[in-house]
Amino acid sequence: MGKMQIRRKTALWVLLLVMGIIGGLWVKDATSEPAITWMHVYMPSYFEDISLQGIVDFYANLRIPIPPVIGLAEILSIRLLGSPQLITEIAYRIALVAVYMAALIMASTSWLRMVFSFAVGMVFLYMTVLIHPGNPQNYDIFFPLFFLLALLSIRFYVQSEKRRNLWAFLGGFWLTMFELTRPFVIFILPFALIAAFIAFKQRGKLRHFVIFLLPVILFSGVWHSYLLVKHRQLVFTNHSGVNLIRAWPQAPNDGWAEEPNNTPLTPDAWPNINTEEHAVNSTQFQQAVFNYWLTQPIDSLAHATELVRDLLDGHVSLYENDPQSQWFGLYRLLVMLTASFVLIEFGKLIYRFVRKRRLSIWSEPDHMLLFVTTATIVLLAIGDRGEYARFLLSVLPFLAALPYVHQEVETLVESSQPIAVEPVDEPAEEIENLIESW
Repeated sequence: MGKMQIRRKTALWVLLLVMGIIGGLWVKDATSEPAITWMHVYMPSYFEDISLQGIVDFYANLRIPIPPVIGLAEILSIRLLGSPQLITEIAYRIALVAVYMAALIMASTSWLRMVFSFAVGMVFLYMTVLIHPGNPQNYDIFFPLFFLLALLSIRFYVQSEKRRNLWAFLGGFWLTMFELTRPFVIFILPFALIAAFIAFKQRGKLRHFVIFLLPVILFSGVWHSYLLVKHRQLVFTNHSGVNLIRAWPQAPNDGWAEEPNNTPLTPDAWPNINTEEHAVNSTQFQQAVFNYWLTQPIDSLAHATELVRDLLDGHVSLYENDPQSQWFGLYRLLVMLTASFVLIEFGKLIYRFVRKRRLSIWSEPDHMLLFVTTATIVLLAIGDRGEYARFLLSVLPFLAALPYVHQEVETLVESSQPIAVEPVDEPAEEIENLIESW
């Protein structure tokens, strides 16, 4: 390892320590809403005395977009501790800081990128602590964390010669956790799987890709298959059309049909929309928006562009939460600069892919991040409107990682010979040594 690499690695650990200490102080009082209380259909009191069979029945009938794994963790916390605080407070606070630490590790490939990522990440973390209390859904933060952990696992797999089965499994595990945080991620998942397949094939170890795929099949595969068979619902939500129509009110539709079976499940709950009637309403709105896209493509493209611009405008107020800070101007500037950088880099990546037609381009984790960041921005922008201040928080860690187009990924995947990749003595080896010391 050269002197510059040693210095950069030392600097990385110093920056991680500083971020951990300062970030820990910022988030020490942060609290999130339980994911199981989405739209207040189910309240914590519903789960206080729930039996194992009751939990099974809950999931057997679940149609609303409660993240299934996060929801289960909250239910177990309620049963064990009497409240979901294990997830809504402890795990949430850890995730708030950890997601920017993960972004910093992603950015540790060069001095300039690492320093800028640290500075941007600290600003974004502080702004998140101010903005998120308006509607602090914990999956807003788990969403980017899980994907960054998946990318780091893939990077460590490629760079390392040790414990590659472990890195392959963790890559798939964090990817499926990412997919199960938000319903729209199922449309991103096929790309992520193809890109991962290319990365594993380049190393000549398809056996490791099978290991990577196992948790994806066990979690995402089983859950979506069940929803499809039981409810004729591939995506884990019966509310997507309602979200869409908020962003596309100009789409002609038949209006809201009555839902007679929406009696609240508990006295402190809101109307029950975990029903077939609500799914019918959602489908009607969804079809109305899709028809509008098909019949008004130019207007739709213009409106979608406006929605993306609005999302990236850096809104800070959300419902009753109207935070005040002298740093909001800097926040909006950094959002504009980092988003512009990422979108330009994604455009360069698409141009390069079209020009060279090489699938191996997508095997680089930074390129995967460019695609997922752009897709997330677009899907969040066009899929709903009204909570852009919160939605943007899920994108900030991706922007803070400052992904860019790598020029050295040029090898054809179709080659029958495995590609030799020199081990890089970077964070991967440091993590390996840490594991061995434990």
